[in-house]
Amino acid sequence: MESSVSHSAQSQPSDRLLQNRDFLKLWGGQALSQIGSRLTREGLPLGAVLMLGASPVAMGWLEVVGTLPVTVLGSVTGALLDRLPRRPFLVAPDLLRFLILMSIPLTAWFGHLSLWLLFVVKPLVDILSLVFNTAYQSYLPRLVGRHHLLDANAKLNLTRSFAEMTGPGLAGVLVQTLSMPVAIFLDALSYFVSALSVLWIRRREPAAASTRQTQTGETSAEKAGGLSSVGGQSPTAPAAPAAQCQPPVPAGMDARAIAREIQDGLRVVFRHPVLRALTLTVATSGLFQGILFSMDVLFALRILHLSPGLFGITVCCGGLGAMLGAAAVRRLGERHGFGRWLILSRFGFGAFNLLQPLAHGPAWMAALFLMGAQVLGDGCGVIADTLETSLRQWTARDKEMGRVNSVYNLLENILASVGAVAGGYIAAGFGLRAAMAVAAVGITLSAAWLFTAPIWRMKSPLTPDTPAPRRPSPAGS
Repeated sequence: MESSVSHSAQSQPSDRLLQNRDFLKLWGGQALSQIGSRLTREGLPLGAVLMLGASPVAMGWLEVVGTLPVTVLGSVTGALLDRLPRRPFLVAPDLLRFLILMSIPLTAWFGHLSLWLLFVVKPLVDILSLVFNTAYQSYLPRLVGRHHLLDANAKLNLTRSFAEMTGPGLAGVLVQTLSMPVAIFLDALSYFVSALSVLWIRRREPAAASTRQTQTGETSAEKAGGLSSVGGQSPTAPAAPAAQCQPPVPAGMDARAIAREIQDGLRVVFRHPVLRALTLTVATSGLFQGILFSMDVLFALRILHLSPGLFGITVCCGGLGAMLGAAAVRRLGERHGFGRWLILSRFGFGAFNLLQPLAHGPAWMAALFLMGAQVLGDGCGVIADTLETSLRQWTARDKEMGRVNSVYNLLENILASVGAVAGGYIAAGFGLRAAMAVAAVGITLSAAWLFTAPIWRMKSPLTPDTPAPRRPSPAGS
């Protein structure tokens, strides 16, 4: 699976994606939406602690209440994405998140905001976010082509990093000076704008790959010339006529067919060494990140005695590190060893977060520890995420992309919820500092899964001259 960076790939213009208007529409909508999402991600727990007096156990359960519906809907989403157009799965979740989040400022306006409403809103938003993220990761290769995936993911993660740098500080200031409902209201508006930006995209999707098989075993989408049999979209395949690009009526849209495709998706992930290693790494890391993200607000406010505004500033420092990582990831991935940097950055993400449980002293000193963890940890985290996402999108075939991303995101979300509850009980029994230490150590050790696949010596597999990695064909594909 080792490959080299070709001269043609290095000589491609770095601004090629900036000429893709449809990508710019997606990128612009995501820029605003990501900033808004950080308002909810930081503002919701801050409001739960400061306005509604949530305990550590309650904060843990707030993270886990959506696990069951996420499990059911998340597994079905992947199969549907491989049968139906993917863009509606981007628009609908954005519009629904806008409507659901609006319930918080409205109930606060009438004086009926309670912790129970957050237990309803958060799982619904989490489910819709899972659907959106799975569709988004599956739609991107169709929008930009596989050869530009690393560049596209780097640009999108750069935007996400900017949102992390600005959003938490803005959330802290808004919660402290105005209120948590105001922050949530702004996030709701950002989802509405994101939906409009996706609707504005004019590029038509190719025919769905998971349609009824022909007698020769070739799907109708492959016959149209839109997909190759190994690596997804072929860069040299002729474009299909516009009429053929219309999504066909899915065959066998029943519960048994969808269940069969879900099983095929699991087989694809766990039979392929690279996909299996990536999935187990992120799933294990997600378990311990659930502890970290559900306890960090309580740890900062109650143990380190940081103000909401100062805590927001420390999280903003993570955005600075993430921006540096996102700006460097393309050069690191294409020229300095794709696999090596993937593994090192994944280890670094956990190791640098050990600075959080080591934080002590007055508020300003403790904040410096958190800032170091955010800058260095998030810088490594965004490098790892960009490389992992690009490798997964390259390895999976287009007709399996939805199911592969669904398994990946589903396991990460489920285990993150389990970790959130476990973190609450660890904090209740042994203290918040112990819970944060367990989380950082667990995230660091999760990178060991990457050594179970031939990733370390891998150079860039995302160049035009590099063939797709060999992979076993799942049953029935």
